[in-house]
Amino acid sequence: MDKTALTILACLLSALCTFPAYSHDWRRPDLDAWYGSLNRPGLASCCSKNDCHATEAELRSDGHWWARLGMPVRSSNGRVDWALVDWVPIDEHLIVRGPDGKPIPNAAGEPVICHNIVWKIGGEIDVEETSIFCFVVGNLS
Repeated sequence: MDKTALTILACLLSALCTFPAYSHDWRRPDLDAWYGSLNRPGLASCCSKNDCHATEAELRSDGHWWARLGMPVRSSNGRVDWALVDWVPIDEHLIVRGPDGKPIPNAAGEPVICHNIVWKIGGEIDVEETSIFCFVVGNLS
């Protein structure tokens, strides 16, 4: 690698290391432990307060859940909130379920999605590369 390529690589790595940790709704610190307790079979934990957020979700006519990914944005008060963006299908194995096979009770009340964020150049989320860790169905009424 030449010196220019190494410099560019160093700058990119430095920028990646300085991104802040995003978290779920900062107005609900009472849910921190609940987010950390979420898991699905085969995983010790699929979520944390840093990759989960409330979302819009719907059970579509094909019988599958769809939910919206979130993009972290800094609000006017300096806090990081989630702006909902693209709709994505939720694979059945991503739904957090209890021992009875039913979706777990939802402490947040509204649907919750946990995912990483893969950015495209230009600041958009790369939906194809983003991984969903788990999904919690909202309280059904």
